[in-house]
Amino acid sequence: MGNPVCTCDDGWDNADGTENTPCTEDIDECEIDNPCENGGECIDRPNGEDPTCCCPDDFSGDICDQENDDMGNPVCTCDDGWDNADGTENTPCTEDINECEIDNPCANGGECIDRPNGQDPTCCCTDDFSGPICDVPVEPSPLPKPCDTPLDECPEGTTCNNVENSDGNLEALCTCPEGQAKIGDGLATRCSESSGFCPGASEGDGIECDDNATCTPGEGDIMPMCECEDGYEGDGLTTGTGCTDINECEENTDDCVSKARCINTDGSFECQCRFGYKGDGKESGTGCRRKIGGGGGLPGLPGRPGSSSDDESSDSDDDGDDARVGLYDNYDHNSLSDVEYNNDIKSSEPTENNIKW
Repeated sequence: MGNPVCTCDDGWDNADGTENTPCTEDIDECEIDNPCENGGECIDRPNGEDPTCCCPDDFSGDICDQENDDMGNPVCTCDDGWDNADGTENTPCTEDINECEIDNPCANGGECIDRPNGQDPTCCCTDDFSGPICDVPVEPSPLPKPCDTPLDECPEGTTCNNVENSDGNLEALCTCPEGQAKIGDGLATRCSESSGFCPGASEGDGIECDDNATCTPGEGDIMPMCECEDGYEGDGLTTGTGCTDINECEENTDDCVSKARCINTDGSFECQCRFGYKGDGKESGTGCRRKIGGGGGLPGLPGRPGSSSDDESSDSDDDGDDARVGLYDNYDHNSLSDVEYNNDIKSSEPTENNIKW
């Protein structure tokens, strides 16, 4: 209609509750929201001011919320978490109450930490428990499996397997590819394809024997063993000294007769009769017998090659019995031509290190 709207001041309302009528009705705030506690009488004040509380003898304060002592004086009540400094009523509330000392909520050995202003304390739990009051058991984290750790438990070329030992704990077991034998354990594991593999009583206890050694497999508490064959010496292991040839000629362990020279061979030796003699050259064999004719003579002398005589003398070492033998002894026996000249002696190429006269 274009008429102005009348708005009443705080604490007043229209007389009949209709807009734009005179604001003659005083609002009673006590009827709307009585703030007085503990039986206090609410007294309305004009112009929308906060009401006044008329307190009974036992209480005081703006809203009758403070308890009075026997003398009618108001009693100071401390806020939660605080107490009077000396424990006397109506003294300043400066003493912070330690709720941990009053009622420790922390269980299972948890440490109680007090908080200010009456707040609930905090619990610092042990490793085995969790939760606000340390009442929830913590499940232990599973230990990493040996083969899953960054540390290489097995060397290259092997497979790492998690196996349970006699103590119930997991440990790494290194295995070799199919067809290969296992030597050693852990980082010392080796996989062998060698024909010289010598097995132990348990997997991983095997060893590798030299090509010139024989294997005695392990059994029970007895470890496997490699032993060099006759004519060789050493520990018999491919990882050790192996088996090296014994030079019987240098060590004077041969059984060549005096009319034969010793030639060292791999794992053994040979005896070659001197020029003008024949036989195996060994004391345990036929020895060296002097040739009387044929096959051993020098050109122009009796018994030269092509002669029909092929008789042999006894095994006597007396060179003076036959002048021809003496001639042969003065001949250069170390020359290769002598060896080739005597067709009864095995062809060889003597060297300084493997021949002994």
